[in-house]
Amino acid sequence: MEIRKRRRGDLSQQILASITPEQRARTYKQMAIAAQIADALETKGWGKREFATYMNQQPSVITRWLSGTHNFTLDTLSDIEEVLGIHLLAIHAPDNNSLMVNA
Repeated sequence: MEIRKRRRGDLSQQILASITPEQRARTYKQMAIAAQIADALETKGWGKREFATYMNQQPSVITRWLSGTHNFTLDTLSDIEEVLGIHLLAIHAPDNNSLMVNA
C-alpha cells in the first residue's frame, strides 16, 4: 500500500473548486463584515464581553459573528451599526434622492 503525501494546498484547492462563484462572493462579504466589526471593536477598545453587553447578547454569539461565517439579519446589522457607530450596509437611493411610493 502506497501512502502518498498531499502537497500543501491541494485540499484547499479542491474545496475552492467545489464552491460556486455565488458562494465565494457571500463568504467574502460575511468575512468582510466580521472584519469591519472586529476593527470597530479594536478602535473602541472593546472586547467581546463588553460588546456583548451593549448588544444584549452572550459573548459566544459575538464569537460567532466574528467568525466570518455568520448569516446576519438586517435587524442585527442595523443594531451593530448603531452600537458601534459604523456603516455596514450601503443603501442607494434613486438618482433624485427621494423614495418612490406607489399609491
